[in-house]
Amino acid sequence: DSACVSAVHPPPGDDSTLDHFYLTAGEHYISKHASRVPTVIAARLGRSLGVWPAPAQQVSWNSIAAGVWPRWSSWLYWVTWILSIPFVLIAVVSLRRRRAMAWPLYVLIGLFFVVSAALNDNVRYASSCQPALAVLVGVGLTTVVSTVINRRRRVPRGAHSPGAQTQRLPARISLSRR
Repeated sequence: DSACVSAVHPPPGDDSTLDHFYLTAGEHYISKHASRVPTVIAARLGRSLGVWPAPAQQVSWNSIAAGVWPRWSSWLYWVTWILSIPFVLIAVVSLRRRRAMAWPLYVLIGLFFVVSAALNDNVRYASSCQPALAVLVGVGLTTVVSTVINRRRRVPRGAHSPGAQTQRLPARISLSRR
């Protein structure tokens, strides 16, 4: 809500005077409302993820107030953002199991959250971590697809037990010329 900004009346002067005024006003507000810091951080992280207060408000902000994207692309961005989260989590688990070095990817994502919590809470600034997210989504998708393929190729349980019928696989076909 921007009502608090319109209630503040800065003195006349150049940009340095205005900057000092707003800095002082911000520091005063923070000192009087220090108990609200956890709530503010949670709200900023929720806004950064596009899930708080409501996705429609984030889409409206991006398309109307910020004038960044058309409404349809704001919705597409939000849906893609939300659908990518499970694949990122799968990638994190997969990379951890493989003991792969992935900390540079995590640092970019962590930096986005730190900046969002401390300074600005707009999903538009996620571009700093989007390359890392794209890599993790790719790893997550690859993990899911390879897991599904491997499960389909597995021999059913008991197929190699005594008395079970074995399936004869076709001989390997060689494409080389003799």
